[in-house]
Amino acid sequence: MAVTRQKKEEIVKKIKESLSRAKSLIFINYFGLTVKDANDLRKELRKNNCQLLVAKKTLFDKALKDSEKKIELETKNLKGGLGIIFGFEDEIIPAKIIVNFIKEKNKGEINGGIFNGEFIDKEKIEELAKLPSREELLRQLLWMIKSPITGFVSVQRNLLKGLLSVLDNIKKQK
Repeated sequence: MAVTRQKKEEIVKKIKESLSRAKSLIFINYFGLTVKDANDLRKELRKNNCQLLVAKKTLFDKALKDSEKKIELETKNLKGGLGIIFGFEDEIIPAKIIVNFIKEKNKGEINGGIFNGEFIDKEKIEELAKLPSREELLRQLLWMIKSPITGFVSVQRNLLKGLLSVLDNIKKQK
């Protein structure tokens, strides 16, 4: 069934809007995914403020050309059907989700992505997926800042307990 010009313009507009907000993009070959798998993936992505769009490569090229982001990309070199994952908050989360999804379902394939305005290949995306997320890094930073203070307070508390113990022993002796 042919897609009308109006529908194509809506798709291009939706892609351009998502492109303007996206911090990272990942391109997947969605061939082989069942509808249930695609819906599960969409649901997981939505929970993490990400989005999956499926579009023809020509429509994505048009949206990319018309967007304010200047990204050099040849979509005709990407294999299979074009699924685009947009990461809106954290650049790493989409990579983590899609790598875990592909390992779990053994369906779909990563074609590459856009990270910091440059095209990266499948291997780089898999490396990104191994990195801790922004929240994990902030948690680690907070723990590192808090740790010396907690240790200092603990030492002071133990010194006071020791002093009280010594004074109590002196009192018992007299």
